[in-house]
Order: sequence, then C-alpha cells, then structure tokens
Amino acid sequence: MGRAFDDCATWRCHSQQNLRVEKNVTKLLDRGIRQADVQKLTTAINAADQPDEESKQHGSAIKEELEAIRLRQDKLRQQQVELETMLKDSKVWLGLDDRHFRDTLSVALEIMGSEPMKPLKPNSKPI
Repeated sequence: MGRAFDDCATWRCHSQQNLRVEKNVTKLLDRGIRQADVQKLTTAINAADQPDEESKQHGSAIKEELEAIRLRQDKLRQQQVELETMLKDSKVWLGLDDRHFRDTLSVALEIMGSEPMKPLKPNSKPI
C-alpha cells in the first residue's frame, strides 16, 4: 500500500480496528491485574491487536477495490495523455493558434463595419 491511507474506506477500517483493540484491552483490564493472571493477560493484550478473520476479509476486499480503482485511474491518465497529444497534433495540423484566431475575429469585425481588434496597453483593464 505504500501510502499512509489511500482513501476514507481504508482510514475507517484502521479506525474501527483501533477501536476494537481498545475495547478488547479495556475489557481485559476492567477486572484489574492479578499477579497470577499477568502472563495470561499479557498474551491476551498482545493478541488483541491481531485482526480476526472477518477483519482480514474486510481488509482484503478493501485492498482489492483500491487496486481496481488505481488501475482505472492509471488507464484514465494514459487516455488523457493520448487525447492531449491528439489535440496538440490536430491544432498543429490545422494551423490553429491564438494569432490566427485574433486575426480572423478582426477581419470579421471589419467586414461587419466595426473597428478591428487592437492590443491592450500593458496597464489597461479590459472593458
């Protein structure tokens, strides 16, 4: 998993597990610590943070879902790169750039009888 928590579901799983451990340890210590029970209590506390079968299955299902999501995200990123490359190539092939677009608008304005577009002065605000 590498990262601390990949998403909220993983965080909730870890949070629930921590609460379960705390609850188990609290139950063990509620009666106090008797000298005769020290070893048994130590073993029980050490086992309290070990996930049970249900937690293991739940964690496994979350990991599988996260992996599927990661694979979809990777595929979408790859598609995005391909599409951006196609867009760039098509703009080059068509010869589209900002200057041509501005020139086209200026000519259209002139044909309609208006003044062509003019560059703004560096400190002027657009209308």
